[in-house]
Amino acid sequence: MRLTPDKLASHLRSPLKPLYLLSGDEPLQREESLDALRAAARQQGYEERSVIYAERGFDAAQLEQFGDSLSLFATLRIIELRINSKLDDKARKALVRYASNLPDDTLSIFIFGFRVEAAMARSKWFSTLEKDSVHLQAWTINARDMPAWVRQRAHSRGLQLDDDALNLLAERGEGNLLACAQEIDTLLLLHPQTLLTTEHILAATRDSAHYDAFNLVDTCFAGDAARAVRILRVLREDGVSLPEITGALAWALRSAAQIAPAVSRGESLDRAIGPSHSAWRSQQRLPLMRSAIARHPAGRWGRFLQRTGSLERRAKGHIGRMNIGIRRPAAEAWIELESLILALCGLRPRAK
Repeated sequence: MRLTPDKLASHLRSPLKPLYLLSGDEPLQREESLDALRAAARQQGYEERSVIYAERGFDAAQLEQFGDSLSLFATLRIIELRINSKLDDKARKALVRYASNLPDDTLSIFIFGFRVEAAMARSKWFSTLEKDSVHLQAWTINARDMPAWVRQRAHSRGLQLDDDALNLLAERGEGNLLACAQEIDTLLLLHPQTLLTTEHILAATRDSAHYDAFNLVDTCFAGDAARAVRILRVLREDGVSLPEITGALAWALRSAAQIAPAVSRGESLDRAIGPSHSAWRSQQRLPLMRSAIARHPAGRWGRFLQRTGSLERRAKGHIGRMNIGIRRPAAEAWIELESLILALCGLRPRAK
């Protein structure tokens, strides 16, 4: 069965299952879920704990040997296998063998230090593991769900926030739960038993949001101009290169420039996406593409792509010239990129 961190507390009220898989790209939730699992195990009599690291050269046979050995003190025990890189075929088979013959006195926890992508989740070996286990998945919290996470976290710590303060803290901590959790703990130390406002947040916290270029792409296609500009500025402050951003934009715009004309001719969006643009078929990105191509006429996407291509060439060192022959500085490229971002979101679009 699959489980998310917010459902773990109720699950842990029941006797533990013999095998747990922990995965995901949100380290705070993954590690806190592991802590909760250990605490529940201690309450249920698991006293001995051993950790095995699956690193380069890992011989999975040692896991089987460990499982076959008796507990040193004849008590219930926990075996944690930390898997921080992809496993070879021999190691995968050893994990499946171990899972098919789990030791009676042992709680086994396989901790994947990365996100289990769809291809891996569908593989025969992983499906076999998942069938006989509880798979706890710690996904990155998206912008829509971030306020609910902050509300729950603050409430669990006894921190009181008004709605504006909560939303501001969620915005400033997006993509970086660990930093946001630390800010909540700091606020509690500074202002115990106080209803916090935006003024408290601005005075006591820093903007620790973390984004990548594809967060910007998704936000542009969603049409959220204010958030797109904020993401662009955070990316620049974080040292993300302009070519990295324009490269992600160009990828998305090439798809839109091919999909939009087909939709305008009457094809369904699903048919227009076809196999060539399958990345846009996901549950997350399909609504973004639908929103974006509804916002702009089909012919405009090619012009967006041309503007991005010009910025991309300049960002890679081929600096363009204005008509009067003056080189445009790098700062101007960022300004033009922000203008393009606003246009993609539907603000001040250029003439058709």
